[in-house]
Formats: sequence, C-alpha cells, structure tokens
Amino acid sequence: MTPLERYESLVDDSDAFRAACDRPLPSVVRVNTIKATVERAKRALADEGIAVGPTWHDELLALPE
Repeated sequence: MTPLERYESLVDDSDAFRAACDRPLPSVVRVNTIKATVERAKRALADEGIAVGPTWHDELLALPE
C-alpha cells in the first residue's frame, strides 16, 4: 500500500485527490509583519525585479515559477 492509498476511502474522488497531491506547491514567502508591512515587502521585491502575486493569505506573496 502506498501512502496515498490509505486515504482513498476518505475522499469522494480518488483520482482528483491523487492529481492534487501530484501538483507542485506554489513558491511563496511569508511577510513577518513585526519587521515589515506587506506593501514594503512587495516594494522591496519589485525593486529587485521580482513580481509577486496574490495567495490564499494576506501575509503570503506568491513568487514566479
């Protein structure tokens, strides 16, 4: 039994579950808001030529692939 097979009885669509597990996770950075604001971090990354995108959390910035 593979590690993912143990979850098949818990999910409705095991093929979709396996496909989701096979997708690579996005590269993100978390902003430590004690040290900097999200806007300051975005500006610093932009100044270095790094574009960031939105994520599922306000303090996370998605990096380009």
